[in-house]
Amino acid sequence: MNQEGELLAEVPARFILHSRNERVCHAADLRKALAAHPRVASHRHMLAAVLWLLESVNCAQSFWQPYLSELPDAVATVDRWNQEELAEVGHTLMLYEMVEYKKKKIAADYAAILLPFLQENTQLFGGSIPSEEEYRRALSLVYSRTFDFSELIGEHVFIPFVDFLNHSINDTGKAACTYSYNHDKDCFELLAGADYDEGEEVFISYGEKTSSQLLASYGFMYENNAEDTVDITASLFSLSPPHSTSTSTSTSSSSSSTRRSPPSLKQLTLEDLFFSLKTDQHTGQPFLHASLLNFIRIQHLSTEQKACFLTQDLGQRHDLVRSHIIFDDQNEAETNRFLLSALERMLKAFPTTIEEDEHLLATCEDLTSGKRWAIRYRKEEKRLLRDYIRAYRRYVGMDS
Repeated sequence: MNQEGELLAEVPARFILHSRNERVCHAADLRKALAAHPRVASHRHMLAAVLWLLESVNCAQSFWQPYLSELPDAVATVDRWNQEELAEVGHTLMLYEMVEYKKKKIAADYAAILLPFLQENTQLFGGSIPSEEEYRRALSLVYSRTFDFSELIGEHVFIPFVDFLNHSINDTGKAACTYSYNHDKDCFELLAGADYDEGEEVFISYGEKTSSQLLASYGFMYENNAEDTVDITASLFSLSPPHSTSTSTSTSSSSSSTRRSPPSLKQLTLEDLFFSLKTDQHTGQPFLHASLLNFIRIQHLSTEQKACFLTQDLGQRHDLVRSHIIFDDQNEAETNRFLLSALERMLKAFPTTIEEDEHLLATCEDLTSGKRWAIRYRKEEKRLLRDYIRAYRRYVGMDS
């Protein structure tokens, strides 16, 4: 039995894979190459990927060969899903945008930074130039397996076999193991986060990450993640609030020239805000950005109220939007109806229900790994929306 705080494992510095370790293949040549390409040396994820490619190409003579032979060629992170798999997610813009950004960033970095380094140093890689696809595969391992030693040596490092530990989702009620670097002993130490019986699995924490972040870096997610939120920005602003267009067809030209349009996102200085929601898993209370509610309230003001609001200078509007404002009972009721309508429409826009997703996961054995994770992801988004709608209805007294 291991007690909380007890040392579970230690990894001496000589076994940690990083660019300064003398056991790295072609260590002297690598140092010279990195000195000539400081952008590669300072790009921590790229540098770790270079080390991975270097040791993999030279695996037969690599000091880390036993470790390398146990690892997969790549991790199926969300940016490695094909279009058919990604389409299963549905209309979740946040995940699409994350994938597109990551793909473009990797391609741009490879072409502008890494490729010149590889072309000048083919001798490090057996006379060949690792392709962009090989770099992507290496990066998937870097994102999912390395530890951030930025403060210690300025790099992300591979710590053999410790990276086999799974992420704690705290369903056992036990704290995750902790780890640190012992400078006196010059080694990495893993300490028990709780009392463990013999044969019991131990976990570490990958950090407080949302499902989209876990899929992007590690290729997995789990249900009831307390960090999850739902992006509702696009859904909210696809609905037209009242007063957004003129309802009169006989307005004179003079009145038309003085009529004020409803405040835009730019006028309210909200154009860069990202709106998301979540429900507290312990209290059931709905969380919502105050600026979002205020924006909806302002959009539902009467023409006279809006005109009064727009007479204030931009600084006053900026401060007002970020404070808690309630104009009147009618405005508050319209605001709540609008928000609930947007959320319910967003929930109905999914092509399947939660129950249908559960049936697919339980009965379709031919689903690819990417499709299975995509269905799980969209199911969780729907659950979050459903639970939030219920919580918000209770919160504003509209649960009848």
